[in-house]
Amino acid sequence: MLKRANTIRGYRLTAPDGEIGAVNDFFFDQEDWTIRYVMVKAEEWLPDRRVLIAPAEFDAPDWSRKVLPISLTKEKIKNSPKIPLDLPISRAHEIALADYYAWQPYWITPVKEAKQSERAIPPESCPRTDSRLDYDSDIRLHGLQEIKGYRVCSVDGRVGYVEDLGVETADCQIRYLIVDGWDLYPGRHFVVPTSYADSLDWMNIEIRISLSRKEIQTAPELNPDVPFNPKCETEFDAFYKQLAASSSRECRASMR
Repeated sequence: MLKRANTIRGYRLTAPDGEIGAVNDFFFDQEDWTIRYVMVKAEEWLPDRRVLIAPAEFDAPDWSRKVLPISLTKEKIKNSPKIPLDLPISRAHEIALADYYAWQPYWITPVKEAKQSERAIPPESCPRTDSRLDYDSDIRLHGLQEIKGYRVCSVDGRVGYVEDLGVETADCQIRYLIVDGWDLYPGRHFVVPTSYADSLDWMNIEIRISLSRKEIQTAPELNPDVPFNPKCETEFDAFYKQLAASSSRECRASMR
């Protein structure tokens, strides 16, 4: 099911032994645009820390009641490594979480694992209560609330800004950037497949995409008040497949 990420914010997370809190943000890997953690707002019983839950812990969602059940208990979450609110999520934090919850580290593929473990900081040197970690190590995660408002720049100029993300809930893959096309057509919204996202530049607060302004102008418009549905998904997919086929033909023609 394809859903706007912002519409899931506020959903309640429930554990076998009680309620955890509400969805507050989504942290994704910028390399493959996959949600790695859901951040839960749980200040009432776990203040001054991030509560991060990996997608593997989620059971079948109850969309009608806006409830997301998880398999972890409140006690398990309470004793988890503390992730400070005022610092980015580092690889060291991710290693500590993976070790504690026995999560499969997503950053280790069979090829990488054969070459190296990628453990920049061993778990034993990453104490739970120590916030003075080395944050110059790999920090590849970004939050939806962070990139919301980022400028979207095409190959020939600005398009608009990021308003939301289109997420496939079955595999937590971010399929689309939902863009307010202020710099093209104020008031119009477009979807851009994340496969066209070339770079995410947090220093310049922008995302660069490998499309032209003209190509985006001809894309189907998104009605921000209407949820994703099979009809609009088919329309978006058909447009970008045709665009990719056209680009491929032009590329082959230029090589003759």
